[in-house]
Amino acid sequence: MKLIVCCSKGSSYEHIFDKVIDITENDTFRLLKLDGVKMSRRIRFFIHVMVTSHFENLKEIFYHNLKKLEAVEYVLDFNIYHCAGWKQYWMEQVKG
Repeated sequence: MKLIVCCSKGSSYEHIFDKVIDITENDTFRLLKLDGVKMSRRIRFFIHVMVTSHFENLKEIFYHNLKKLEAVEYVLDFNIYHCAGWKQYWMEQVKG
């Protein structure tokens, strides 16, 4: 994975994270539509930024050469933070 993150420029893997971000965004949009959420331009952009930032944060594991235990702890901490933010965001959306 480190090779893909740090050394894929010019290879067929260069844009792998862009593809994963697109898939994640589209799945998120699909699920929100199933829940009846109206997908305004603002919400679509917000989701794009949040999904992109999530994957950019995961890349930091490789940029900083974290050991496996450090990486696991980082991912757990980041997911707690990220999920709390999503929860707060959607609670505010429900309030109107």
